[in-house]
Amino acid sequence: MATKPIKLIPEKRPRGRPRKYLKSTAELAKRIPITDDLIEEALLKHHGIQKDAAAALQKAAGRTFTRQALHNRINLDPDRFRPIIAESLENIKDIAEGKIFAAIEAGDVVRAGWLLDRIARERGYGYQQAVTGADGDPLIPPGVMLGTPQVHIYIPDNGRNPHLTQIDGVKPNGHAADDQTAED
Repeated sequence: MATKPIKLIPEKRPRGRPRKYLKSTAELAKRIPITDDLIEEALLKHHGIQKDAAAALQKAAGRTFTRQALHNRINLDPDRFRPIIAESLENIKDIAEGKIFAAIEAGDVVRAGWLLDRIARERGYGYQQAVTGADGDPLIPPGVMLGTPQVHIYIPDNGRNPHLTQIDGVKPNGHAADDQTAED
């Protein structure tokens, strides 16, 4: 009687990164759920900076919580979290403006010039660039008459279209039309 050959089946192994299992129920008790209220509190505390808020939530929850995870949670309820982030950024802007105004009142001329460059351009402050030719003349290319519209067409000559040899007396290769070549 013939025996059937035994098939050796390789042991199935889990694929991917091994999971970190909790060692005890005490560790499980330390993990707290990350609620929307915790997210809101962390965003306010860290002035809307998602990376810092995610790090604080990770430390508080005792588990991995990345900036991307926080971003995804914010996108799940944008009506709740986006105004908090916007308000935090506005508060930071107010603090920065206060520092600039305090420096200006203390006599810091550099910061005063910087501020005028940004917010007082309608009064003539800020960087101005004059675009003129020599001796203040306007920039006009040579051969262009003012008030006369002109169109310049530049066609590259690749040698594949012999019927397009010249336009307005100039060949595509830049030579005048009266130049005779061996091909003509």
